[in-house]
Amino acid sequence: MRGERMRSLLEKVRHWLFKPRLSRSSEPETQSFPSFESNEEIRSVRHGTVTVVNNQLIVSDPDDEGSFAIIVIPDDPRLTVVIDGQKCVGEVVVHENQHIEVSLAKSLPSIQFSTKVTKDNMEVIGRIDVKPGEEHRLRDMHGAHRAVLEIETIDLRPDPLGTGEIVARLESAGYVGVLDPTGVETIAQAKDTTECIVLRGTPPVPGRAARYRRVELPKVHDPLQRQMPITSIGLGTTVAVLEPEIPGTPGRDVFGREIPCSVHRSLPTLGQGVIEVNDRLVAVRSGRLLFTKNRIDVIPELVIDHDLSSKDGKVEFDGDVVVLGSVLDGSYIKAMGTVRVNGGVFHSTVLGERGVSVQDAIVGSQIVAGASKLVYTRIYEMLKKGIVEYEKFQAEFQELLGHARQRIDQGTHLGLLADALLTTRHPDLERFLQSFCNETDGVLNADDRYRQIVREIRSKWFGIGRTNITEQHVMALHHMLVDYIFHIESMKHTETATVKAASITSSSVRASGSIVVTGPGTYASSLEAGNSIVIRGSMRGGFLVAQNLIDIEEMGTPFGIESSAKVDNPSGRIRIRLRHPNTVLQVGHTRDRNLAVEYNTVLWEERNEDPNTARGQFA
Repeated sequence: MRGERMRSLLEKVRHWLFKPRLSRSSEPETQSFPSFESNEEIRSVRHGTVTVVNNQLIVSDPDDEGSFAIIVIPDDPRLTVVIDGQKCVGEVVVHENQHIEVSLAKSLPSIQFSTKVTKDNMEVIGRIDVKPGEEHRLRDMHGAHRAVLEIETIDLRPDPLGTGEIVARLESAGYVGVLDPTGVETIAQAKDTTECIVLRGTPPVPGRAARYRRVELPKVHDPLQRQMPITSIGLGTTVAVLEPEIPGTPGRDVFGREIPCSVHRSLPTLGQGVIEVNDRLVAVRSGRLLFTKNRIDVIPELVIDHDLSSKDGKVEFDGDVVVLGSVLDGSYIKAMGTVRVNGGVFHSTVLGERGVSVQDAIVGSQIVAGASKLVYTRIYEMLKKGIVEYEKFQAEFQELLGHARQRIDQGTHLGLLADALLTTRHPDLERFLQSFCNETDGVLNADDRYRQIVREIRSKWFGIGRTNITEQHVMALHHMLVDYIFHIESMKHTETATVKAASITSSSVRASGSIVVTGPGTYASSLEAGNSIVIRGSMRGGFLVAQNLIDIEEMGTPFGIESSAKVDNPSGRIRIRLRHPNTVLQVGHTRDRNLAVEYNTVLWEERNEDPNTARGQFA
């Protein structure tokens, strides 16, 4: 059957190719032309066609007069066309009797779910990774004589996992905690790559530490601390109420491990001025209330309701001192708390461990706030090292003294033992005693305890007295040094102290915290601060040293009087609104002297440079 169809096809082709034609030698007038009575014969020619439906090629052959169909196969890896067992590309003539196979590539979509845990183990982050698939098909066409095969691509998306699947996978991974509904729903319905938090651990509930709640009392303005502390309180006043601790609840991370509550800070230390009675703090003496996060106490307060002069003698008080007048020539005040002067301070010495506030001017005086941090730090370190050397000397002295006493003929020369030990065995102790006596700080020279120790050393341990040092002398000096160390330690305070004044003239002012000049300014004075110096007026002459910041409204004079300001911290700054000529500034290792007027000067040290060449920065 197939052979007959093939012979029929060949006959049609032969007939179409070899139809009789006119000879070129025939005469024109004798040529015969086919009769075209109508267009029916031309229109009746049927060519071969190709129809593409559902990725299938349907070929129809032409009639005896028509031409066979052609398909154009693109060279595309997504498409493979096999005709009668042979892969074809490009233009191909096709007919009905051929076996045509069409195959198109296809990639399936995929979806994967993964998790990761944050560093604190308190959150699980879910991630959906979606890889889309592709399905390719041939574009449909009908009855095309020359069919160009065109590929259409359809994106394939995977089905979402669903909420149940996400929850099941979290449980199978062993996570515990609280699901995030929004995050789980977002992940469960995601058709594209998505990441979000799906589960959270249970954080601990901190609770509340036990605390003393301060009782509100009448307030007055404190110019030193810029706050409103209470006035002096009387004996028996309730100053605070104890609120008990509220315990917290431990939490759990996403792995089920317990997270303990934070450790609460301990209650403040109670001073000798308060006691606890039935969960209340009651003052056991009159004075000023000290209420900080580290300590609660009632500090005694000494109020001097007149001008203080040298006739009143030295004022040393273990608390706050308030002078309602001025501090006049030759006066001396030393307070373990604050010193507040409603007037001025003239040619006097004022030491306030927690601060000094002077409403008017400071003239020709020495002011120190936070002496335990400023003045006594160096001498304290010297004493700590010196006492070690002294105790070594004392032990050897006692041993030699015991041996010497066993020999009666040496009894008259026992006083030479200490001199011999100092010279041959303990030169470091000798240097310590010399350095201790040569301290030049004026505040130390006003300290009675220090002066007493210096007198003892110079009278018995130097010069001719050194040849007659007895056992009692050795023990007495040891007791004096140890007591002085305890005295300095008792003055130490964690908070820095501030000095405030309207103006400062020809004075020395030092503070462990800041110095603030609120009025006209400073004149020919030396100021040293552990934090900052702020002068709202002018600085004319003198020297300023601060750790972090110096801020001046006007520095120097138009006539070039030398004025200097130094910030020790390389990260610190100096700011000046009006800077006259011949003023010297230094921040860290950066130093600058100007020769002309400058406005709004800001100096800081450049970073990552050789300190010998860094010139600093100005703004």
